[in-house]
Amino acid sequence: MDTKELEKIIEDDIELLIQGIRDKFPRILNDIKENIDRKGEFTIDFDSFIILINEFCFHTDHFDYHLIKGYLPENRMKLFEKFILSAIKIEPIHRKPFPRGSELVYSKEKLYYKMFYSIFTQHITTDESVSKIFQDNLNLWRKALNSYEFPIIFQINLADINFDGGELCICSNISFKKIPFYSHIFLDFTETSGLKNLLIFRTKLKFQLEFIEDHELNNQFDFIIDKEDWEDKLNAIKEIIFCLRIMGYSFVYNGDYDISYPWWFRERRKLFRHPFKSFGKLEISSDRIKEFRELFNLIKNTSFIKDQESKICIKRYSQLFEREEWQDTILDEFIILESIFTYRSRSEITFRLSMNIGLFLEKSIGDFKNTFNCIKDLYKLRSSVVHGEEWEKDLRSKEIIRNLTVKDPNQKIYDIIFEVFSILKTYIDRTFKKLLLLKNKLIQKKINKSIFQEIKTYYFLENSYFVKKARKYDQLNIKDKE
Repeated sequence: MDTKELEKIIEDDIELLIQGIRDKFPRILNDIKENIDRKGEFTIDFDSFIILINEFCFHTDHFDYHLIKGYLPENRMKLFEKFILSAIKIEPIHRKPFPRGSELVYSKEKLYYKMFYSIFTQHITTDESVSKIFQDNLNLWRKALNSYEFPIIFQINLADINFDGGELCICSNISFKKIPFYSHIFLDFTETSGLKNLLIFRTKLKFQLEFIEDHELNNQFDFIIDKEDWEDKLNAIKEIIFCLRIMGYSFVYNGDYDISYPWWFRERRKLFRHPFKSFGKLEISSDRIKEFRELFNLIKNTSFIKDQESKICIKRYSQLFEREEWQDTILDEFIILESIFTYRSRSEITFRLSMNIGLFLEKSIGDFKNTFNCIKDLYKLRSSVVHGEEWEKDLRSKEIIRNLTVKDPNQKIYDIIFEVFSILKTYIDRTFKKLLLLKNKLIQKKINKSIFQEIKTYYFLENSYFVKKARKYDQLNIKDKE
């Protein structure tokens, strides 16, 4: 179908809109230009945008249109129905249930405003013609209706990410993006904010169309989102977060995100509001990108996050970044290590834990001894917390201090406990990475075996070839008792 007539009307309306804004609200164009010049991003408040369209394009008084239904001249409506709405034979009401909110009811007039909004914002920020943008939006709409999938983008605001350039692609659908300047524009004022570091996750969401008979509102349809697919997307975000954390990036993430939907959905009004607290900066180099890709593929291939076997460990690992008290964080770290390395044993915990972590992770006698002694020393802190002793005083003990970078017992308590947290987390991260490799190997070999049964052969004294060989040459010199 030839869409030239509708394209021309939209192009003329956009010219009228830009001229009207320039004459009556010049600050809006100045704010948009400032964002573009600074390579930032912006949104225009949708209710304000409708007022502008009605005033400058349709010459409709502010009080002459309904807030939900809106107003659309007859010639626009006929063409819009012909080229857009005919694909689904929609009647007057368009509504969409949000996954995390109440249903929002739209009229077909407001659906037109959404298309116009998308074309306008893309046109003034790019060199692309109105015609091309219109066709791209039309093709996106038709493709979604044919495939029952539409593209969405999850955006998670993370602080303290360092990388070169404005956007860094980690893999085909995951990237980091810097927004140096962001504004949300109203008619009478503009909300602005500075640098945002976003984790971007691009994906597609399945849906089905459901028609509803309603005598008052006429026939309606909903985009009903596939619940199972939605859960898969949220699990994918958990996998991304988990991957970053075992790479050594420690940050608080409470599950919040912003979503960019296709043009026919309501925009998110307040984007990128909540950067999450981090414990240090993430430096992303080419080596780190390679590491992320390899680890993320292993996490996906092994379904590690969803695996019931590792459920307790994953849950405790997430809690590390949510605790308000540091002593609780230290306990969580040792619970993770004990659940993996003591294998339900209740005897000689300190010795077994220290020995088995060393056997599992290290390849040389020197590294083994360092790990063994470090875990044995730090475990005393865990015991003092559990038994209600003066654990803050124990933080300054020689057993703790000798494992730290700064050997000063008078340094700040926060600096001491944060380094203890980091040391234990490094051991946990290395363990998870090795578990991923081992589980992937079992899957490739089609071996139906518990991962914890498999790693038992790597560390228990009666199984470890490393221990037998070392004892044969008397290299360990470690007591077998606590």
